[in-house]
Amino acid sequence: MPNAIWKSLPTVPSSLDMPRQLLRVISPGMTVLDVGCGEARAAADIRAAGGEYFGIDCNWPCIARAARLANRGEGVSARPGATRMLHVVLGEGEWLPFRDGSFDVVLLRAVLTVLPGMDACRRVLGEALRVSRIAVGTRDFLQTWNDPYYSARYHAGEAETGEKGAFLVRENDTVLYRARHFTSAELLDLVRSAGGEAFDVEEEPVQTRSGKTVQGICLLCRKL
Repeated sequence: MPNAIWKSLPTVPSSLDMPRQLLRVISPGMTVLDVGCGEARAAADIRAAGGEYFGIDCNWPCIARAARLANRGEGVSARPGATRMLHVVLGEGEWLPFRDGSFDVVLLRAVLTVLPGMDACRRVLGEALRVSRIAVGTRDFLQTWNDPYYSARYHAGEAETGEKGAFLVRENDTVLYRARHFTSAELLDLVRSAGGEAFDVEEEPVQTRSGKTVQGICLLCRKL
Protein backbone atom coordinates (compact mmCIF):
# COMPACT_ATOMS: atom_id res chain seq x y z
CA MET A 1 0.00 0.00 0.00
CA PRO A 2 1.50 3.37 -0.92
CA ASN A 3 2.62 5.38 2.10
CA ALA A 4 0.65 8.42 0.92
CA ILE A 5 -2.61 6.45 1.10
CA TRP A 6 -1.78 4.93 4.50
CA LYS A 7 -0.93 8.31 5.98
CA SER A 8 -4.12 9.99 4.78
CA LEU A 9 -6.79 7.32 5.37
CA PRO A 10 -9.67 8.87 7.34
CA THR A 11 -9.45 6.20 10.03
CA VAL A 12 -7.18 3.28 10.89
CA PRO A 13 -8.93 1.42 13.71
CA SER A 14 -7.30 -1.49 15.53
CA SER A 15 -9.49 -4.50 16.24
CA LEU A 16 -7.17 -5.77 18.98
CA ASP A 17 -7.80 -5.17 22.66
CA MET A 18 -5.08 -4.05 25.03
CA PRO A 19 -2.93 -7.06 26.00
CA ARG A 20 -3.50 -8.14 29.58
CA GLN A 21 0.19 -8.99 30.05
CA LEU A 22 1.16 -5.43 29.20
CA LEU A 23 -1.36 -3.91 31.58
CA ARG A 24 0.06 -6.10 34.36
CA VAL A 25 3.52 -4.68 33.71
CA ILE A 26 2.39 -1.05 34.00
CA SER A 27 2.52 0.50 37.44
CA PRO A 28 1.70 4.06 38.57
CA GLY A 29 4.04 6.65 37.16
CA MET A 30 5.36 4.58 34.26
CA THR A 31 5.55 6.17 30.81
CA VAL A 32 4.00 4.22 27.92
CA LEU A 33 4.53 4.89 24.22
CA ASP A 34 1.78 3.65 21.88
CA VAL A 35 3.31 3.21 18.40
CA GLY A 36 0.62 3.37 15.70
CA CYS A 37 -1.70 4.96 18.24
CA GLY A 38 -4.48 6.01 15.82
CA GLU A 39 -6.99 8.05 17.82
CA ALA A 40 -5.21 7.15 21.09
CA ARG A 41 -8.07 4.97 22.30
CA ALA A 42 -5.58 2.92 24.34
CA ALA A 43 -4.96 5.94 26.56
CA ALA A 44 -7.90 5.14 28.85
CA ASP A 45 -6.66 1.61 29.65
CA ILE A 46 -3.07 2.76 30.15
CA ARG A 47 -4.12 5.64 32.39
CA ALA A 48 -6.42 3.35 34.38
CA ALA A 49 -3.35 1.19 35.07
CA GLY A 50 -1.54 4.28 36.32
CA GLY A 51 0.65 4.92 33.27
CA GLU A 52 1.37 8.22 31.55
CA TYR A 53 0.32 7.91 27.92
CA PHE A 54 2.25 9.00 24.82
CA GLY A 55 1.25 8.17 21.22
CA ILE A 56 2.79 8.35 17.77
CA ASP A 57 1.21 7.63 14.38
CA CYS A 58 1.95 8.46 10.74
CA ASN A 59 -1.75 9.13 10.04
CA TRP A 60 -2.47 12.85 10.41
CA PRO A 61 -6.31 12.62 10.47
CA CYS A 62 -6.14 10.20 13.42
CA ILE A 63 -3.60 12.30 15.33
CA ALA A 64 -5.70 15.44 14.80
CA ARG A 65 -8.85 13.62 15.95
CA ALA A 66 -7.06 12.31 19.06
CA ALA A 67 -6.06 15.86 19.98
CA ARG A 68 -9.64 17.11 19.51
CA LEU A 69 -11.03 14.30 21.68
CA ALA A 70 -8.52 15.12 24.41
CA ASN A 71 -9.44 18.79 24.32
CA ARG A 72 -13.07 17.81 24.87
CA GLY A 73 -12.12 15.30 27.57
CA GLU A 74 -13.41 12.33 25.55
CA GLY A 75 -11.97 8.89 25.01
CA VAL A 76 -8.92 9.41 27.24
CA SER A 77 -10.38 9.44 30.75
CA ALA A 78 -7.63 9.56 33.34
CA ARG A 79 -7.50 8.34 36.93
CA PRO A 80 -8.75 10.87 39.52
CA GLY A 81 -6.37 13.78 39.92
CA ALA A 82 -4.34 12.99 36.79
CA THR A 83 -3.84 15.44 33.97
CA ARG A 84 -6.04 15.15 30.88
CA MET A 85 -3.26 16.38 28.62
CA LEU A 86 -2.72 13.93 25.77
CA HIS A 87 0.78 13.61 24.31
CA VAL A 88 0.50 12.55 20.66
CA VAL A 89 2.87 13.28 17.78
CA LEU A 90 3.05 12.61 14.06
CA GLY A 91 5.87 10.22 13.16
CA GLU A 92 7.08 6.87 11.84
CA GLY A 93 7.61 3.70 13.85
CA GLU A 94 10.79 2.94 11.90
CA TRP A 95 12.40 6.21 13.04
CA LEU A 96 11.13 7.08 16.50
CA PRO A 97 12.13 10.67 17.40
CA PHE A 98 13.07 9.79 20.98
CA ARG A 99 16.27 9.10 22.89
CA ASP A 100 17.27 5.61 24.00
CA GLY A 101 15.26 4.44 26.98
CA SER A 102 12.82 7.35 26.85
CA PHE A 103 9.82 5.21 27.94
CA ASP A 104 9.26 2.43 30.41
CA VAL A 105 6.95 0.47 28.11
CA VAL A 106 6.26 0.53 24.35
CA LEU A 107 3.10 -0.87 22.75
CA LEU A 108 2.85 -2.24 19.18
CA ARG A 109 -0.79 -3.23 18.70
CA ALA A 110 -1.66 -4.58 15.22
CA VAL A 111 1.31 -2.66 13.80
CA LEU A 112 3.57 -5.35 12.37
CA THR A 113 0.69 -6.85 10.38
CA VAL A 114 0.47 -3.81 8.06
CA LEU A 115 4.19 -3.17 7.51
CA PRO A 116 5.52 -3.78 3.97
CA GLY A 117 7.89 -6.63 4.84
CA MET A 118 10.01 -8.40 7.44
CA ASP A 119 12.81 -5.83 7.21
CA ALA A 120 10.37 -3.07 8.15
CA CYS A 121 9.05 -5.22 11.03
CA ARG A 122 12.61 -5.69 12.27
CA ARG A 123 13.32 -1.96 12.14
CA VAL A 124 10.12 -1.06 14.01
CA LEU A 125 10.80 -3.69 16.68
CA GLY A 126 14.38 -2.50 16.98
CA GLU A 127 13.25 1.09 17.48
CA ALA A 128 10.66 0.03 20.06
CA LEU A 129 13.31 -1.91 21.97
CA ARG A 130 15.73 1.01 21.73
CA VAL A 131 13.39 3.56 23.34
CA SER A 132 12.01 1.20 26.01
CA ARG A 133 13.45 0.60 29.48
CA ILE A 134 11.31 -2.29 30.73
CA ALA A 135 9.22 -3.98 28.04
CA VAL A 136 7.81 -3.89 24.51
CA GLY A 137 4.35 -5.39 24.11
CA THR A 138 3.64 -6.72 20.61
CA ARG A 139 0.05 -7.84 19.89
CA ASP A 140 -0.71 -9.23 16.44
CA PHE A 141 -2.35 -11.90 14.31
CA LEU A 142 -1.23 -15.50 13.80
CA GLN A 143 -1.78 -17.56 10.67
CA THR A 144 -5.02 -19.54 11.01
CA TRP A 145 -4.82 -22.21 8.32
CA ASN A 146 -7.62 -24.34 9.81
CA ASP A 147 -10.14 -21.63 8.86
CA PRO A 148 -11.19 -22.15 5.21
CA TYR A 149 -11.71 -18.40 4.71
CA TYR A 150 -8.19 -17.51 5.80
CA SER A 151 -6.61 -20.54 4.17
CA ALA A 152 -8.03 -19.32 0.85
CA ARG A 153 -6.81 -15.75 1.54
CA TYR A 154 -3.31 -16.98 2.34
CA HIS A 155 -3.10 -19.05 -0.86
CA ALA A 156 -4.40 -16.18 -3.01
CA GLY A 157 -2.23 -13.68 -1.16
CA GLU A 158 0.95 -15.68 -1.63
CA ALA A 159 0.35 -15.68 -5.37
CA GLU A 160 -0.02 -11.86 -5.32
CA THR A 161 2.65 -10.92 -2.78
CA GLY A 162 5.13 -13.79 -2.92
CA GLU A 163 4.98 -14.12 0.88
CA LYS A 164 3.35 -16.88 2.90
CA GLY A 165 0.69 -15.54 5.26
CA ALA A 166 0.43 -12.18 3.44
CA PHE A 167 -2.60 -10.93 1.49
CA LEU A 168 -3.95 -7.72 0.00
CA VAL A 169 -6.84 -5.90 1.69
CA ARG A 170 -9.05 -4.11 -0.82
CA GLU A 171 -11.94 -1.71 -0.77
CA ASN A 172 -13.79 -2.16 -4.04
CA ASP A 173 -10.92 -2.20 -6.56
CA THR A 174 -8.50 -0.18 -4.45
CA VAL A 175 -5.75 -1.92 -2.49
CA LEU A 176 -5.79 -0.40 0.99
CA TYR A 177 -2.84 -2.29 2.44
CA ARG A 178 -0.93 -5.57 2.51
CA ALA A 179 -1.70 -7.52 5.66
CA ARG A 180 0.45 -10.28 7.09
CA HIS A 181 -0.41 -12.96 9.62
CA PHE A 182 2.64 -14.48 11.30
CA THR A 183 3.65 -17.76 12.87
CA SER A 184 4.80 -17.59 16.47
CA ALA A 185 8.25 -18.78 15.35
CA GLU A 186 8.48 -15.89 12.87
CA LEU A 187 7.69 -13.33 15.56
CA LEU A 188 10.16 -14.84 18.02
CA ASP A 189 12.85 -14.78 15.32
CA LEU A 190 11.98 -11.14 14.54
CA VAL A 191 12.39 -10.17 18.19
CA ARG A 192 15.77 -11.90 18.37
CA SER A 193 16.99 -10.38 15.10
CA ALA A 194 15.92 -6.92 16.35
CA GLY A 195 18.13 -7.34 19.42
CA GLY A 196 15.59 -8.47 21.99
CA GLU A 197 14.16 -11.49 23.75
CA ALA A 198 10.58 -12.49 24.53
CA PHE A 199 9.93 -13.19 28.21
CA ASP A 200 6.15 -13.69 28.14
CA VAL A 201 4.10 -15.13 25.26
CA GLU A 202 0.35 -15.75 25.17
CA GLU A 203 -1.87 -16.93 22.31
CA GLU A 204 -5.65 -16.60 22.15
CA PRO A 205 -8.42 -16.07 19.57
CA VAL A 206 -8.95 -12.43 18.55
CA GLN A 207 -11.25 -10.55 16.21
CA THR A 208 -10.11 -8.89 13.00
CA ARG A 209 -11.31 -5.52 11.75
CA SER A 210 -14.00 -7.29 9.70
CA GLY A 211 -15.28 -9.17 12.75
CA LYS A 212 -13.82 -12.58 11.86
CA THR A 213 -11.97 -14.67 14.45
CA VAL A 214 -8.33 -15.68 14.03
CA GLN A 215 -5.62 -16.78 16.41
CA GLY A 216 -3.80 -13.90 18.06
CA ILE A 217 -0.56 -13.53 19.97
CA CYS A 218 1.00 -11.14 22.46
CA LEU A 219 4.71 -11.09 23.21
CA LEU A 220 6.37 -9.11 25.97
CA CYS A 221 9.96 -8.41 24.96
CA ARG A 222 13.01 -6.67 26.36
CA LYS A 223 16.26 -5.46 24.89
CA LEU A 224 19.28 -7.74 25.27
